[in-house]
Amino acid sequence: MEQINKPVYEIHNLKKGIFLSRPNRFIAEIKYGGRMESAHVHDPGRLKNY
Repeated sequence: MEQINKPVYEIHNLKKGIFLSRPNRFIAEIKYGGRMESAHVHDPGRLKNY
């Protein structure tokens, strides 16, 4: 059976940043545009190591 990689849903205006830390289940500290920012974590489960 051929596997097709398609996103489950799309998030428009998605921007890339660098993950720095995760102080709690719903917040991530990221580096974006040369600044440290806080971002919402949509899935509060365990983050995968990539």
